[in-house]
Amino acid sequence: MDYFDSSAVKNALPYPQLIEALTRGLQLPIEVPSRSYFAPNADASCVLIMPAWKAKEVFQFKLEFLKPLALIAKLKRFPPPDP
Repeated sequence: MDYFDSSAVKNALPYPQLIEALTRGLQLPIEVPSRSYFAPNADASCVLIMPAWKAKEVFQFKLEFLKPLALIAKLKRFPPPDP
């Protein structure tokens, strides 16, 4: 795994260019459906899948596994959908 310290990131991605790229990118339409919620175990753990994409350009997703000890704090932000 590569490691980049703060100076390497700063040199590779100057702040004005970062702001310009984010401004352009966030103006384009992005499809973001509701996240999927799964509880595959017999305990309080769960899996959240959150996809997003730009048609014919890019697809990405966030996959999060919540363990029982962290679940209480997380579920306050991500309550499970109604059945």
